[in-house]
Amino acid sequence: MLKFAIQEFKEDREYKNLSPRTIESYLMTLKEFQTYCVKQEIISVEDVTQAVIKSYLLYCHKERDNNPTTRNSKLHSIKIFFNYLEDIEVIASKQNPIKRLAYVKEDIQIEAFNDSHINQMLNYYRRIKQRQRTFTLAGTIRLSLRCWVLACG
Repeated sequence: MLKFAIQEFKEDREYKNLSPRTIESYLMTLKEFQTYCVKQEIISVEDVTQAVIKSYLLYCHKERDNNPTTRNSKLHSIKIFFNYLEDIEVIASKQNPIKRLAYVKEDIQIEAFNDSHINQMLNYYRRIKQRQRTFTLAGTIRLSLRCWVLACG
């Protein structure tokens, strides 16, 4: 059953000393996937096909309004889960539904800095440099004053 396989997966990840945050991320996705499968009347890992995973990801896109990056993260978690099931021989390699299942294309936009942003950064570094000069000068004056007091005293 899918529910028990997810529990075993969780225990394996804890045994492998993954961070609690990583495990929680896996579980959140896998429990959502399990809920989707139950609604589709799929309760066994052996009944999960590539088509079921694709329809789940389409559901995430259309019904849950997940962006491509989120859907790829969910697919990544599902891939790790099914590879684990293959490793412990719950499913055969030929039966693994994630084989040859590609990630969704992501539109990545890189925004360039404008003149205002560059001026803000330059001003920030100039202020830091000025502070360093002030501290160095103050330290030099204190040292010179101490030496003068010791020499005169």
